[in-house]
Amino acid sequence: MKFRLGLFLFYFTTSFAFADQVEDLMLRADSSSAVSNHHHALESLQQALIISRKADSIDLQLEVLIKIADLKYQLGEFDESYKYYNEAVQLADANNKKDQSAQALRGLAHILWRSGDNIKSVSLIIESIETFKALNDTSEYIKSSNVLAGIYLSTGRLDEAEEIYDNMLQTAISRNDSVNMAGNYGYKGVIAFFRGNYGQSIIFYNKALNINLQIDDQLEAAIVYGNIGEAYGKQGKYDKAIDFFNAALEIQEQYNFLSGQIFIYYSLGEIFMLKGNHTKALDLFNQSIELMEKSGESREKHHVYNLIANNYARQGKFEEAYQYHKLFASQKDSIFNTDKNLQLEVIRAKYDFESQERDNYFLAQQNESKARELEQKQAIITRQYILGGLILILLCISIYLSVKLFRNKKLLTSANDSKDKLFGFIAHDLKSPIGNIQSLTDILSPQSNITLNSEERDKMWTHLHNASNTVMVLLNDMLSWSLTQQQGLNFKPTEVNLREVVDYNLELFNYQLIIKEIKLKNTVPEDLTVFVDAEALSSIIRNLLSNAIKFTHTNGQIDIAANYEGDRILLMISDTGIGMTKEDAERLMYDNNMVSTRGTSNEKGTGLGLRLSLEFVKKSNGELKIESAPNEGTKVYVYLPTVG
Repeated sequence: MKFRLGLFLFYFTTSFAFADQVEDLMLRADSSSAVSNHHHALESLQQALIISRKADSIDLQLEVLIKIADLKYQLGEFDESYKYYNEAVQLADANNKKDQSAQALRGLAHILWRSGDNIKSVSLIIESIETFKALNDTSEYIKSSNVLAGIYLSTGRLDEAEEIYDNMLQTAISRNDSVNMAGNYGYKGVIAFFRGNYGQSIIFYNKALNINLQIDDQLEAAIVYGNIGEAYGKQGKYDKAIDFFNAALEIQEQYNFLSGQIFIYYSLGEIFMLKGNHTKALDLFNQSIELMEKSGESREKHHVYNLIANNYARQGKFEEAYQYHKLFASQKDSIFNTDKNLQLEVIRAKYDFESQERDNYFLAQQNESKARELEQKQAIITRQYILGGLILILLCISIYLSVKLFRNKKLLTSANDSKDKLFGFIAHDLKSPIGNIQSLTDILSPQSNITLNSEERDKMWTHLHNASNTVMVLLNDMLSWSLTQQQGLNFKPTEVNLREVVDYNLELFNYQLIIKEIKLKNTVPEDLTVFVDAEALSSIIRNLLSNAIKFTHTNGQIDIAANYEGDRILLMISDTGIGMTKEDAERLMYDNNMVSTRGTSNEKGTGLGLRLSLEFVKKSNGELKIESAPNEGTKVYVYLPTVG
């Protein structure tokens, strides 16, 4: 009797010692993982597994097996992770350990999903969900449900995925479960991203990020950094995207989280491809493929092949692009073929039936005849709805075409009115300078009986030159105006020296300035550059100078100045002319009708000048403003983009 009691006490104390050793080794493993020493963490867990087997403790073995599998999964060693999860499932099932079995099943489902086998993955995750549901383990139930939603998301079933994520988020909030709250806010962000609502996705991601930082979950925070970077990339904010991707990559490399690094590398590659750095992009895509080969994760391989194909196509290397496009098509077909999706639907239908309709099965059989009758009635109603819908669609199309025809008619009428008015102005205003040219050429003709001295002849030639310039400017304005109305102008912005363009155009108006004895002050800095189309800028300045001279009295003054205004260049042309009322200024800015107003020396015009200037400033991504008052002159402000 004493011997048996002693033997019992020996095994009792020995089992406690083993348990303490295992717990100590697992604490060491957790500490090593926290500082990214994964090799040491695995060594500690392997020792813990050996000791737990010696102790013949099922609970300890299962806990260690799942921890090893989790760490192997994080490191991207999917084959090894699968082996440990599978061993845990067999051991748990043999000893009726449902909780640990469900955890391991979730791990197996996750690996199969990432490897592209959605069918087996769904079967296993549904079993895990049902087990946790029966055990009333809400936290683990949420985690497994999120895996199912992730599978739906990857196969394009956004509505079903979103419904699960919403339900799990509300459950986590009601239980104040920070870990799952963070996870589901992140998943909500993914849904918004897939729907193309990138701003909303960033809002959800930031909620997830804040919670992860509060609970100091660095790895989950890194995943969210990557998601935020992807959203900024879709918004075209490439520098922000790169910052977030680099932040994510730094943490994921510390944790050796291969799955996350795969995503970051090909996402960063896409950003550099869009920025035109094709060599850097290809290097990142290849790093992503290498990690896929290393880890066995092939779910996104088709996407990376497609990115590489696009990268080559952008460089004009169509042979390489074609080869990778074939790889993309082959890989995509192997993952997303029709048979697999049909099987997925069958499994989903079976799950819905078993979990939601089980209790009503026999009642449904009894009412089968009534259901068929109802189905027939429903079919008749459906056909009526379809017929009504078709009629409604035809009515909408008719209304749409009528409205479009009416609008086109109005546009055509307006265009004809503008054309008639334009030709009226042209016919009127070309007559005068061409008449002057004819008179001057008659006087200067050798057949003329008019005798001119040298000074008089020079003046005549000057007048003839200026009249020709007037006709040329008018014809250029006509051509530019017609092109703007036909959307035919080809703007090519370049770096342009503003002072040089101003000086060039001032030379065209020397004669008018001398005739009207107008003083001109040009203080535009010589080193000021703008990023615009040179011809468009010249037209803007020429027309604004022409207007300033036209409406300035004899002995008046015109000032031209320019300086930096924030991130733009402000060009200002002011005169001491007749000015205008605020209402007239607004009419010039916003009324599409062209109005010709005579100048202070009875100069004529078509009203095209300011209209062209407004059009060209707008197309140059600039802005034009007018300040004026009657008899107080006019100031025109032109804001132009700078280089870079």
